[in-house]
Amino acid sequence: PPAPSSGSGRRRPAHHGAREFAGEVVEDASWPLGAAAVALGLAFPVASLLVFHWRLAAIAQTTNESVRGVYRHHPNRHNRGCRRNCRDAAVRLVARSAPSRLRAAFDEYAEALARASQATRPRLGGAAAA
Repeated sequence: PPAPSSGSGRRRPAHHGAREFAGEVVEDASWPLGAAAVALGLAFPVASLLVFHWRLAAIAQTTNESVRGVYRHHPNRHNRGCRRNCRDAAVRLVARSAPSRLRAAFDEYAEALARASQATRPRLGGAAAA
C-alpha cells in the first residue's frame, strides 16, 4: 500500500529500515535540530562563565583581581572560607538588588485600562434612554 502523502502533495516512500526512518526524521526536524545546536553552542560559554564566577565568589576575588593575578604571590586577606565567602556574595547580591518596578508599572497600566474602558462605556439613563 502507498504511504500517506504529506501536505505538499508528494508521496512519502514506505520505510524499509531504521536508517531510512532516522534520515527522514532528521530531514523533517532540521529547524528544531539547528535551534538545539545553537542553544547548546551558547550554553557552553554561559555555563563556563557561571562556574568561573562561582569560583571567584568561593575564593573572595573580583574578576579584575583574578585576571591581574593580585593574590598570586600573597594570601587574600578577604578570604573567609568557601562557605562564608559564598554566603557573603549572595547576601551582597540580594541586598544590592533594586526593588522591582514591575508592580508599580502594572498598577499604572491597570488604572489606565480602567479609565479607558469607563470613557468608552455607553452610559445608561442619559439621552439614549429617552
